[in-house]
Amino acid sequence: MRQRKPAGRDRVSDVGIENHTKESTMRALQDFFSTDYGLLSAAVIAITLGMAAFFTRFFITHMREDEARERARLAGKG
Repeated sequence: MRQRKPAGRDRVSDVGIENHTKESTMRALQDFFSTDYGLLSAAVIAITLGMAAFFTRFFITHMREDEARERARLAGKG
């Protein structure tokens, strides 16, 4: 079954999509920084990014140490 469009709103520009998008974005940012669930979401995002940075640094450091140790072992053998 096909729904009927409201009269006078045939084009996207008539709906005011630009204003609606800006209002929705502002409302989302306001909710994100001012509600308990928004702040908890921000905390989870920050913790996740922090863990990603930590593990990246941790793995790269240990891979370089292992590589240096292996090169030293092979240089001592030869």
